[in-house]
Amino acid sequence: MNINLSRAVWTALSLAAATSGVAEAATAVMAATVRPAAVITGSYVDITSVPSTNVVYIGGSTAIDAALKYWAFNTGDTSVLCQSGTATVYTSTVTPKFTAVACSASGATGLTGISAGTLVAYIKEDGAGSLNGVAAVQNATFSGSPYTTGGALKFPDITAMTTSACTGATKSGTGLQTYYNATCGAVTVVQIVPMMGYSDVEGSLFGIDTNANVGSTGLPLLSGPTVQIPFGVAVNTGLYRALQTVQGLTTNDAVANMPSLTRTEVSALLSNKGNFWDQYKNTSGAAVSAQSVVFGSASGKCWNGTATTTVVPCSAATPAAPDVFICRRGLNSGSEKAAEIYFNDYNCGFNTVPFANYTDNATTAVATGCGATVGTDGCSWSTSYATTNSQVFPGNGTGDLLDCLVGHDQAGQLAIGFAAVDNLSGGDNSKSTRQDWRYIRLDGVVPSIENTAAGKYPFIAQAFWYATPTTATWSATAAGANAATLVTYLTSSTQGVGSKGSVVGVNKASVMATQGFDGGVLVIPSATNLPLTNTSVAADFAASPVSSVTKATTATNNCIRPQLYNQTTNSSVTNGNYSWAGPN
Repeated sequence: MNINLSRAVWTALSLAAATSGVAEAATAVMAATVRPAAVITGSYVDITSVPSTNVVYIGGSTAIDAALKYWAFNTGDTSVLCQSGTATVYTSTVTPKFTAVACSASGATGLTGISAGTLVAYIKEDGAGSLNGVAAVQNATFSGSPYTTGGALKFPDITAMTTSACTGATKSGTGLQTYYNATCGAVTVVQIVPMMGYSDVEGSLFGIDTNANVGSTGLPLLSGPTVQIPFGVAVNTGLYRALQTVQGLTTNDAVANMPSLTRTEVSALLSNKGNFWDQYKNTSGAAVSAQSVVFGSASGKCWNGTATTTVVPCSAATPAAPDVFICRRGLNSGSEKAAEIYFNDYNCGFNTVPFANYTDNATTAVATGCGATVGTDGCSWSTSYATTNSQVFPGNGTGDLLDCLVGHDQAGQLAIGFAAVDNLSGGDNSKSTRQDWRYIRLDGVVPSIENTAAGKYPFIAQAFWYATPTTATWSATAAGANAATLVTYLTSSTQGVGSKGSVVGVNKASVMATQGFDGGVLVIPSATNLPLTNTSVAADFAASPVSSVTKATTATNNCIRPQLYNQTTNSSVTNGNYSWAGPN
């Protein structure tokens, strides 16, 4: 059962708790250092200047990162959080991994206490996966990294995110305000119980009772749906080109030449039931692993048949090994759960087969390099895992999975994985070392948001947000009324992540120009967000990207296949024969 409170009730609970004295007593771990809240107009906000009482700490899903990040400064939502020209995005791929946004509030939000010019920020930890967005918010106790007693997670100390530690440049993108994009090195770690979190799937799939009381509050977690996330099967560039060759396709990135695998084939590969590429052949019987392969070179390295080189073009007579190398996620990942459900019915059915785990590796390099909790938490990618032929790598974030694909490409190996399609592939990815991979078709269907919304592409998850019922449980965060108000805004059905306006903006920034299809996320259909009729065209869908399918009966259930949304209470067409333009 999902608990949904109105924004007014949520705010009243939060403000009451914030003034009760309980929250103040819970901030002993990290003092509430309030910095000058100067009004900054027309310039990018330095997060070190944001008052700690105006910062929201978020745990959980890395698949939601793009949608969450762009939500604050997209141009599709008239009530967007950030004042134009003030947003700074911070990311770090070293411990503590995180994505953060700081800006000057626009004043268009209508939020009590957060007027135009108020400095605000939110920080999303990327240390693991969706489980962090449920268990840690509930203040459960887990052992092993990244958990500590009390469910605290590893966040960056914002006072350490200085211009010397985090450097970058201005950036712009379709559907986005111009922003400052900063990359951080290692900064000081603070352990904080997050105020809210995101999960790609419901908490019950992790064995968590989200209706249990949180701490001493006597209240369960607040929760609600966020977005529908389409996932794609991702392969490294070498495998992409090899599959094109055996399928008789031109070896370029045009969507018309996107290769395909079936759901059954992908299931066998990820389950380690077909661990050699030799079985994938063309009509003449030539195997994928026997093809002359052109590996990628955007990362600066590629395999020439005998060694890794920086000389391009880079072509090898054959791959370095015939093995299927698997780039997956740890068991705390909602993306992992969603993939296991779709391909194997695992987590939902009886007598089902799990994906291959790191224990199936040819060596113990991954287990040794990442510690005893690697199977649950996943770990950061290291190029040594490719050179030691670790067949299965469990990443603790989407970025680690993508780095795994690229790392195997650099080593001349063929690798497969999966990722939410708001992660940009090929040359569209802003990180040059993360461009040597591509999405493929699944059962012949391109993983576009149009195909997903029309019910043609069923590899999706319906995501959740979770939040503590009062600020009293936000220990170590120095949370105040403004932070509580920001949480209500982030989770609002009309203004939060997943609202129609924000999804429009996110999708404009998620176009796979290199591969020629539209990525992003979808609005979950409801009485207030109806799917378009079958007379709709591409422009209409771009302005109203509402899915025609849902994983909800009376409450979201990610174990069921996507079902056409029931519109019997309105006049909209229900046959699902949508005609908007797009690759198929």
